Amino acid sequence: MIRAYLGPQGTFSETAARSFGTRVRPYTSVSAALAAVRGGECDAAVIPLENSTSGVVPATLGELARIGEDLWVDGEVEVPVRLALLGASGASLSGVSRVRSHPHAHSQCARWISESLPGVEVVLSDSTAAAAREVAAGGSTAETAIASPEAAAHYGLSVLVDSVGDRTGAWTRFVSVRPAGEPVLPTGCDRTSLLITHRVNRPGVLAGSLAEFGARGVNVVWLHSWPDGSSLRRFRFFVDVEGHLDDPPLADAVAALRKSADVVVLGSYARAPRAVVEEVVR
Repeated sequence: MIRAYLGPQGTFSETAARSFGTRVRPYTSVSAALAAVRGGECDAAVIPLENSTSGVVPATLGELARIGEDLWVDGEVEVPVRLALLGASGASLSGVSRVRSHPHAHSQCARWISESLPGVEVVLSDSTAAAAREVAAGGSTAETAIASPEAAAHYGLSVLVDSVGDRTGAWTRFVSVRPAGEPVLPTGCDRTSLLITHRVNRPGVLAGSLAEFGARGVNVVWLHSWPDGSSLRRFRFFVDVEGHLDDPPLADAVAALRKSADVVVLGSYARAPRAVVEEVVR
């Protein structure tokens, strides 16, 4: 089995993909990774969904909003995020004039950058590892990257400053996406991801949908709105709940929702206990 991930080598996405214990292959974007699954180049793709300090990853939500019924989520993993300032041989903090990184990593380090490197130019890259690779290719001691310490080893860079995140203990949640087919069996500790689009936009419609879960004892653990593309005032809603679609209370709630909304089941899959994940990815 091969899992696609947001590359190049040295990204946190690679760490997440390898934690599933399969072969992995890098791609240049979330969209390209999912296209590799659709095209049969890979069996699944591991993509970043949300970070504990920077929130959701828009590129991933945009893709999940369009996957329809051809792909679904079959697993998740949470990866601890430790960021460092990397530079070429001979670089020093006093000589830095440019910092490259992925937008999410930059947002996690924005305060540190403004306080430690005031006036520095920030350049956004496709991933943290891509930023490291770009710095290594350029060879300038004035250009640096914010990436994982492991990326330094991949690209022959030095760690100038370790742990540059504005908050310690950051985590990123990744999901594994594969072609729809045989469902993932219940484990007793599951999560179900749904995409809900209400057919009529009226006051209280979202509250009414959430009440269908609460009335049946189903716990909503994650909620995020996403524009449906028709106007600024119409949204679709990503909803994660505890439990598996095979659980009668959840199945009953989804059936009730479908009377007034279009519901896409993005997947029912085992939740990833943080302690177990931390042990796997270290």
